[in-house]
Amino acid sequence: MTVTMRNRAARLQLVALGLAAITWAGCATGSASKRGAEAVKRGEWDAAVAYYREAITEHPKKIEYQIELERATRAASTQHVARAKELEAQDQLAGAAAEYRLAVEFDPSNSLALAKALDVERRLRDQADAARPKSRIEEMARQAQ
Repeated sequence: MTVTMRNRAARLQLVALGLAAITWAGCATGSASKRGAEAVKRGEWDAAVAYYREAITEHPKKIEYQIELERATRAASTQHVARAKELEAQDQLAGAAAEYRLAVEFDPSNSLALAKALDVERRLRDQADAARPKSRIEEMARQAQ
């Protein structure tokens, strides 16, 4: 084999490797989008958000991925608010506060979730303060009243 033929063969191998890499990257992104759609069907909104973010990282200009991400983030936020309300009804305030905070992380414009998170956190602090033993000075002040 001559030097020219070896160079040509090497270039063809590089081109083939490059095409394979591009194809693989395209499949990976399509795969992320596909996994996002499957997560949506299962109602796993947090996972759907992660998959659509991955897809957008690879193709930031794909409008359909951006739309699906927006839909998934709002649904994830709504799902976390629903869980928070359930936990709050069961008087599991720490879990409720965490769920409200997750709802805000997914949808920062969700002012209801933020207000509820702050309210539940305030109630948790009040409970902790009430459970804390009173100092001698606080006890004397209470008795004086």
